[in-house]
Amino acid sequence: MNHPMRSGGGRAGSGPPTFASMVDATFGHPRLAAIYDALDPDRSDLDAYLAMAEEFGARSVLDIGCGTGVFALLLAERGITVTGIDPARASVDVARGKHHPGPALIAAVTCAGLLIVAWAGC
Repeated sequence: MNHPMRSGGGRAGSGPPTFASMVDATFGHPRLAAIYDALDPDRSDLDAYLAMAEEFGARSVLDIGCGTGVFALLLAERGITVTGIDPARASVDVARGKHHPGPALIAAVTCAGLLIVAWAGC
């Protein structure tokens, strides 16, 4: 049986869990990641999370599974410092390439195969 956290299809002795094996093909392929936002333009599903950040007075947010950065940028536009992490390099590349009206991208590092991207709030 395949286990999503194991490389090599989850076979016994196949090695330690990896983040790379968690990447969905849609989000990991550069050409698909580039058009993902256009395929899902109505992001009203994020309104509840934006309201929670406002209600709690969040000044910084860790967006785990940030994908193409839609939610991270919505938070940054509200003056919140956001750090987004995602195992799909192609999606993070899309996020990094998006225009942000406030301060520029302040960090993009690779740590154990996991890409981290951060924006300072406006």
